[in-house]
Formats: sequence, structure tokens, C-alpha cells
Amino acid sequence: MTPHFLADQNKTRLLLVFGFTVLLAACFQWYRGGFEQMATAEAKGKPVLNDALFVGVRKVKPAEVRQVLPESAVRPTLLVFSSRFCHDCQRLAPVLTRLTRQYPGVTYRKLDITEDQQKAPAILRAFKPVSVPLMVFIAPGGEIQNVLYNFQSPEVLAEALKTLEGASLSSPSPVKKVSR
Repeated sequence: MTPHFLADQNKTRLLLVFGFTVLLAACFQWYRGGFEQMATAEAKGKPVLNDALFVGVRKVKPAEVRQVLPESAVRPTLLVFSSRFCHDCQRLAPVLTRLTRQYPGVTYRKLDITEDQQKAPAILRAFKPVSVPLMVFIAPGGEIQNVLYNFQSPEVLAEALKTLEGASLSSPSPVKKVSR
């Protein structure tokens, strides 16, 4: 066999493996219902949250978020998972403190995953954070709007908080008053 023939054979194998991988990924997406979910969300005009955001945290349904974080039903909430042993968490703490003062409409909740296991086991069980620091931006009604990992610049955090606060102003409150 000539080296040229082997190179063509390897190229063919590589293309077959690539094609099979793409086919397998499409089948998996279809099985999970991802195509229909994206189509219905786009038809409603609702932004689609990318599943890639939920690598280090469990994707929690809005009803479950409202159950473990009752304040998220009516106010936008920033949920921060951190640890006192984490260097990036220590760097991020003063930035978040300063930014949360600038956005008083956002409820700020910080959990230490090592020390707060007895204080808030339901929250830790619901989200199952894998890494810290982890910031979950929750719109009113319990819908997860954004997830940020690791240390983020103050500009990125300010933009995410601004978007979160803007979403709370544009969306109607889930609590309706009944007049008699």
C-alpha cells in the first residue's frame, strides 16, 4: 500500500466518524425534545436560554425556584454560590457588594457551599452547584435568566444586573391584586 492510499483511507474514516458524531448529536437533541422546545420558545418571542450555561449548576424549573427562594417570585434575585476557601470568591465579594448597592431592586442572596449546608439545604439540593464562584440571575417568577461562572469583571456583572433589573420592570408581576 502506498502512503497516498493510506492518507485517503484515513481521511474517509475521519469524515465517517465526524458524520456519525453529528448524526448522533442530532438524534440526542431530538430525543430530548430540544428542537421542539427551541421552536416553541422562538414562536412565543421568548429568548432561548442556552443549555451550555448550565454546566456547573442544575437547570431548575421556575416552580422549584419559587419554592426554595420565595423572594424570587416577585423580585429579581441574584443567587451567589461561593466558599471562604475560594480565592476568586474573595476577590468577587467586594465587587458584588458595591454593585448590589447600585441595584437596590435586586435581591442579593449569597451562600457558602461549605458552611451554609445546614442553613439552606433545599437551595443547595435544588441547584447542585459544582464550582464556585457561581452567580445565578433569577427574574421575577423564578425564571433563570443568566448564569455566570468564575471571577467576572465589574462591567460584565453590572450589565447582567442591569438586564435582570430591566427584565423585572418589563415583565408583569406574577402576584395580582384582587379588588372588590
